[in-house]
Amino acid sequence: MTRIAAAVDPALLERLLQWTQEFADIEAHHAADGLYIGAACRHADLPDDPEAVFLVGLVITFWFWFDDRSDRFLCGPETWDALIALGSDPSHATAVDTPEIRFFQRLGEALRQRAGNAAEYHWWLACSANVFRAMYAEEKMSRRGVSLSYAESLEIGADSTGLTSIISSANLAHGMDRAARGADQRLARVERYMCLSQRLLNDLFSAEKERLEGHAGRVSNIVLLLEGDMSRAQARAFVEVQRHAYERMMLQNIELLGPNDGFGRLIDEGMRNIRRWYETGPVRYETEGGAT
Repeated sequence: MTRIAAAVDPALLERLLQWTQEFADIEAHHAADGLYIGAACRHADLPDDPEAVFLVGLVITFWFWFDDRSDRFLCGPETWDALIALGSDPSHATAVDTPEIRFFQRLGEALRQRAGNAAEYHWWLACSANVFRAMYAEEKMSRRGVSLSYAESLEIGADSTGLTSIISSANLAHGMDRAARGADQRLARVERYMCLSQRLLNDLFSAEKERLEGHAGRVSNIVLLLEGDMSRAQARAFVEVQRHAYERMMLQNIELLGPNDGFGRLIDEGMRNIRRWYETGPVRYETEGGAT
């Protein structure tokens, strides 16, 4: 058993594996990673709620599983189009039947039932649609083996982390109405800096695995992209500096939200735990040396 699997609630892990057993390619590490991260997508004043942990863990499990499948080009254009449409329009119905669509629809129904109002659920759907758009853009880049600029790759990559879908699911599961804060630009900046910093952290940890995958992995990794213009050491150092800068801006804006702002506190603790997850050694990066 991995250290991550040993650290999660075994009953919730077993329940999550049973919930997802119908879907091809689901592995125990998808669920363990999902629960490890999902359990800390909260702040200390929220009540202990195993159902909330399960739902957020399920959302994260979906994104890990979906990311692995998209990396192997298992999603056709009709699947991508249907997923984007399902997230963009809550009334959309699709005749496309693939594992990805079935998982997302079943996941969405679980969150819809948990939501305090329709707006919370629609917020999560819209966030998820943005993730699908970004991941599809990266998949098309990988198929062509063509990299965009640093700025374009980072902006797309920030959305493709899945974090806006994950954090909005945590808000929903814990009864925090993120949609009601839709006009809060400071909170929106916190979330954007969160995504940018976490994309760079991911790319630091995933660079060596993606280097081994060849051009398909290289085109969407910021570290490997920068190696076209600088040495490996310089690329890693540059990305680390940028990551710290975005993280500082995230924390500065969380501070400006105030010490009692639950949304800021949830993001702060959630991102600290993601760092711990990387450092604990997830299976998906086990061939890598990690970030410096």
